[in-house]
Amino acid sequence: MADKTITISGTSFAVYVTVEEADAYMAGSFSAVGWASATTDRKAAAIVSFTRLIERLAWQGEREDPSSAQTLSFPRTGLTDAAGVEVTAEQTLVIMENAVCEGASALIDGSEVLNAQNTEGLIHSLSAGSVSLTYFRGAG
Repeated sequence: MADKTITISGTSFAVYVTVEEADAYMAGSFSAVGWASATTDRKAAAIVSFTRLIERLAWQGEREDPSSAQTLSFPRTGLTDAAGVEVTAEQTLVIMENAVCEGASALIDGSEVLNAQNTEGLIHSLSAGSVSLTYFRGAG
């Protein structure tokens, strides 16, 4: 996996998706009005912020190559979906890329998830198979 970065004000940040990749993903989203009207710098900051949120969480499994200099937590191995079927490292990376796109868009739309002291009480449901977080209405 090639490390992806976003540069903001001369500083590079490790991320799961670039602004261009997020733009392509969000082009197929019904709720991407805020994303479409945001500046490139605002989109970049939202991607960096949501990536940081993901990196603060404790994840099961192992980094795909724990002996390497893998910058971010994904791709990972040793994970299964809700039915117990193994999820490949590549699948975990794609799931996380999609999650960052969705999360960054939510931040642009005004989500307060980054300001919450403890997000556990805000989560309505959490899945592992396709890595899905659902927040209570107004919480995410």
